[in-house]
This record gives sequence, structure tokens and C-alpha cells, in this order.
Amino acid sequence: MGTIYNKARFEQQTDFTEVVTWSSDIDLYSNINNKAHVWTEFKTIGSGVPYGQKLAFKRLVSDMGQVKPAFLAIAEHDTRPSEYIDGSNSICRSILYRLPNMFSVQEYIYETHFPTVNQFISDLTLHLTQPKALKATPAFWEGFNLLDVAEEYDCIDDIPKDIPEEFFWHIRNELKAHKQ
Repeated sequence: MGTIYNKARFEQQTDFTEVVTWSSDIDLYSNINNKAHVWTEFKTIGSGVPYGQKLAFKRLVSDMGQVKPAFLAIAEHDTRPSEYIDGSNSICRSILYRLPNMFSVQEYIYETHFPTVNQFISDLTLHLTQPKALKATPAFWEGFNLLDVAEEYDCIDDIPKDIPEEFFWHIRNELKAHKQ
């Protein structure tokens, strides 16, 4: 687990019932090398995202995605309450995303193969910047470990891909347009 500076405050519960507006939280936020915003919402398997929370997430991604790429992963886990939820024991079910060159938020739903949150963030980092922006060893998912062959090619699009080709194959044209 990362550094927790005040464990008592970290473990303190939040009560949204006394807040005067409808409120929610987001479980994880990361800024990838100042190139993209990434959020993750962890849900217990089968619990789903309530309508109002998903609407708020879409609006957040829409607004932030006008400035720089914005991605929100909805991930599921089956951990016990006594266990930590982390990037390796949770899988992405869908991604809300918007890049500045896109008109609106899109949702990509994984159907057959599901990357862990660590794998999704590793792949995203590879496509937007350099993997050395990560604080830990990347956990690539789409295709194979691209770092093994990256120096042999001029562009990531030239690297032959093994399956699964999922989310980043789906948004390749938007990524290309954004980089230009």
C-alpha cells in the first residue's frame, strides 16, 4: 500500500447524509505525467454503479476530457472487507473516456477479457507517455510486454499485437488524432 500519512484520518468514515447536495466519492485518482486524468471506482462484483453516480462520472470525464484525455475505469473486486482492494485484485468492467478531439464521452465495455486496474493503467501510460512515469513495474495486458520489443519500432502502432486487442485498439484513431 502507498504512504498513508495519517492512518486515523484515512480510516475515518464519511457520512454524505448530512451534506446539502447529492454527493459521492471516487476511489482512486491519478494524473499520468500531466498527460491524462485517470479515475477508478471500485465496486463489489455484481453491485454495479448507481445511475446518479454514473451520471456524475460521465459529466466529470466530459468536462475534464475537453482539456486533456480523461479516463474513468469502473472496476470490480471480490475481496473480503478485511482485505485491501488494489490494482491487481480488481478487474476493469468498463471505461468512460474522452479525449480533447472527441465530441462527447464514450463508454467502452469489456465483454470477454478483463484487465486488472494495474494492467489498464500500465497500458494507458504506454500509449500516452513513457512507462517510467509509473512508480512500480508495469503490468501490460493488451498483447504482450511491449517494452521487450518497443525499441525495434518507430511507433507503437507498428508493433504487432497479440490478442487481446481491446480498449486501446478500439480508441487508436482518437489517440492518433490527439497526439497530432
